[in-house]
Amino acid sequence: MIDKVKYNTECCNALHYLHELMRGIELYFNHGYLNSEGVKLLNQAIRIIVEHCPEYSGLARSARKSRDLRDVEKLLVVVHDACYEDSTVST
Repeated sequence: MIDKVKYNTECCNALHYLHELMRGIELYFNHGYLNSEGVKLLNQAIRIIVEHCPEYSGLARSARKSRDLRDVEKLLVVVHDACYEDSTVST
């Protein structure tokens, strides 16, 4: 159980970048698609996801390929859920 909590904690590090994208929609998105600065932040999140949450790497890469706001939102929701799914379970 401790390993799983650590895994989720590592996965949570990607949320920082994804939340930054959502807080700065005007800065990082143009007409609903990531601009170059937004792609830089998304790439930071994807590096963490691929290393610590590989089951979501396909979704992450799809978001990078499409650069669509909706796909980035989907990725944020999935990673958020993975991050907090076991946070209330006691050992």
